[in-house]
Amino acid sequence: MPFWTAHKLCVYHSHIPKTGGTSISHWATQAGFDLNGISGWEKPCSLQHRSLDVPSLSQDMEQHMPVACFAVVRNPIDRLVSHWCGRHSQRENHSDSNDFHHFCTQVFLNEASNPFIYDNHIRPQVDFVDGRFELFAFGEWDRLQSFLNDLTFEHGVANVFPAFPSTKHNAGRTKFQPLQDTVDLILKNRRADYELWNMVKDA
Repeated sequence: MPFWTAHKLCVYHSHIPKTGGTSISHWATQAGFDLNGISGWEKPCSLQHRSLDVPSLSQDMEQHMPVACFAVVRNPIDRLVSHWCGRHSQRENHSDSNDFHHFCTQVFLNEASNPFIYDNHIRPQVDFVDGRFELFAFGEWDRLQSFLNDLTFEHGVANVFPAFPSTKHNAGRTKFQPLQDTVDLILKNRRADYELWNMVKDA
């Protein structure tokens, strides 16, 4: 959950895990911003992955007083596949559709008792944003670039965001296709995320 600062301008990026957040943070440093709250561990999750229910985030919001907040959201299936492929890339069967289905089943059973499971990496995206946030669909880097450059210009800051660095979209989806039962399971358990994704990508 980085707070970006340049001169007197502060912008808050809600780093929803598996939505290109690390690349976005590197991009901000290229544009000359200093980043705060991007590393370190604090219960119940690491600083950069704080959802809105973490009390320290509200305290940091009051301290930094960002002029704008934004987040990138992603197709819920692609996001879970990305986490799965990254977490199990060293396993021979990491690309097996049945194994992925078992993983999703266990995750949805366990997250009720521990919503911060896997350091919030698979937490519903709706838990990271509210009405204060400008939202961008994963892959809409040109639109995000325009938004940020308009923001810096509006506040008289000379920092300019270059073109977003190339990124691999949906890196894991080429390795395997989730079972239809898995797609249905994700839809059932991430319905609010689907609604958010559809709203943002169609905006």
